[in-house]
Amino acid sequence: MVQSLSQTGNAANSASPIASALGFGTPIGLGVEGITPGQLNIATPALASAAMGLSMSDLGITASSGQKRNEDEERKAKMRRVLKTIGQSKGRVSEEGIARISRRVGFTFDYSFSEREKAPGDRIVSLGGKKIAVDVDLKKQVPQAVQVLIDTENKNLEEQASSIEKVLLNDLRSYDDVTFHAKLDRFAANLDRLAHIDRSSSTGVNCFEALNGVYTSLRRLYEQESKLAKELHVIRKKSGKPVLHAHGKLGFELEYWIQSAHV
Repeated sequence: MVQSLSQTGNAANSASPIASALGFGTPIGLGVEGITPGQLNIATPALASAAMGLSMSDLGITASSGQKRNEDEERKAKMRRVLKTIGQSKGRVSEEGIARISRRVGFTFDYSFSEREKAPGDRIVSLGGKKIAVDVDLKKQVPQAVQVLIDTENKNLEEQASSIEKVLLNDLRSYDDVTFHAKLDRFAANLDRLAHIDRSSSTGVNCFEALNGVYTSLRRLYEQESKLAKELHVIRKKSGKPVLHAHGKLGFELEYWIQSAHV
């Protein structure tokens, strides 16, 4: 016949002091040393048998293996929150801010040799990609002019460069002409579009030339259609009106009107 736990503890008590101390009939054997029967809300005579029915949580013991924090996931979540916060605002217009945006989109940021010794915010800074370079002339952190150079032998791209200059300079200026209010959000968005076109270029392909070719062809089509029909009819039901680096946005777009609504 199998002995009860209390009987086993009694047998251990009669064997030796050590066995008695480790038996189920003692607090040490039950793992509740220092806890009185009153704290466990158990009657003293029934301690040996009733204590075995207690769970680990009843004894204040936590199973760490099942609740181990996933530190990698916590770090990733924290990083996502930080990046989301950073991405909400690009900061105010300054040489430091322009440099930060330039590097973020993948452009280099540098100065010409003659500009290196000048004070920050009071010199010409250069942003560069594979096929394009953008120079921003700063005076006391205020943009005075923007110059764009495209690596090409196509003279028709001069008009495209001029359009890019106007858009970027306008992005760097505040709407109310208050320097302190000028922010980098619009500039960052357009510079990212410019960098995307530049990154798509390769040794044998200049995407600025390709973009200009598409625009030129569709512009001719638009002009031809406009001769045969009213302009409103062309942009409603024909090929649309092509625009390049216009309306404050860099890139190529086709303008259409549908039910008198501009899209």
